[in-house]
Amino acid sequence: MAGEVIPESEIESYFVWIPKYRYQLWDLGLYDSLTAIDESKVHEIPIIFGDYNTSDDVEGECTTPMESGSSGNCAVGDYMTHPAFLSIPSTGFWVGKFKASIQEENIQFKPNEVMWTGMTLGNAFKQSYEYQRRLDSHLTKNTEWGAITYLTNSKFGINQIIQLNTNTEKRTGYAANSDDGIIPSEESSPYNTEIGYTSSSSGNITGVYDLSGGVAEFVMGINYDRSGLESREDLREIYNIEDVYPDFYENSNFTKYYDLYYGESLQSFSKRILGDATGEMGPFGTIAITDRQGSSWYQSYSYFVNNTDPFFIRCGPTLNVLHENNLAIHTSRMGGGLMNQSFRVVLTPMKD
Repeated sequence: MAGEVIPESEIESYFVWIPKYRYQLWDLGLYDSLTAIDESKVHEIPIIFGDYNTSDDVEGECTTPMESGSSGNCAVGDYMTHPAFLSIPSTGFWVGKFKASIQEENIQFKPNEVMWTGMTLGNAFKQSYEYQRRLDSHLTKNTEWGAITYLTNSKFGINQIIQLNTNTEKRTGYAANSDDGIIPSEESSPYNTEIGYTSSSSGNITGVYDLSGGVAEFVMGINYDRSGLESREDLREIYNIEDVYPDFYENSNFTKYYDLYYGESLQSFSKRILGDATGEMGPFGTIAITDRQGSSWYQSYSYFVNNTDPFFIRCGPTLNVLHENNLAIHTSRMGGGLMNQSFRVVLTPMKD
């Protein structure tokens, strides 16, 4: 009934709708080495909503390449449909509003809950895939993380760096009360406060939380080095997701649930997929105060997947430094279960 207040105890999870959009390209992300960070690259990303696919046949647009390392016919200034809305055709997707937590062995996405950590990539995928099959549930793809990030940095989002979640108990929906150099305050405020809103993708209570700080997040962005891996048996040895789904890479039903990359080193940013918030965030350089490599956008830590570190991980672990924001890009060697990694679910209602 309209106006009826639903008790928090009766709500299983919260999700946020990310509507289909096209955005204006500003950098094709063709970087294969560290040069210098250019903070002038940070800007409001122009976005146009609509169930529409851009085309090379229309002036000022380009067809979305959707392939690692490809620019297609795209040029800076063109509008391009974001790939997150094409690989799984939909008018948008629902994403968990908070990082995953667990209640009586059930996944939930709610505020003020302890983040669920310690799972492997394979288990995170399984939990996500089996969460709600009728709604095509799955673990967030790297391009879907990119879609959330670009919307965050538009006029429809907070359009600034998201405040870190520094809650010492790793509870969902919190924001650091203040910044002290590169180490934010350990004191934090919940999601439904003025300070808490600064950790939301929209800058208010309607957005996606826990995109910065707290713990890192598994996403489905997987590297396949053609020169280093000569058989599918090699994939099994590296990608422990087949511990859960033995035929994962042979099963075409799973293909749409991961983004495939061909990186060769931690600086292979040119192998980005346009729209995934990796290469486009360049140029890349060394962050002086930490001596780690970072992007031009908020000096976020940035490393690309490769044959040795084949899995993308987004956001940041509990290092609690400002460079572990929603644009941070990390890699994982084995996709193993670590206490600094969690996940969230995406629901993709199909077109009629």
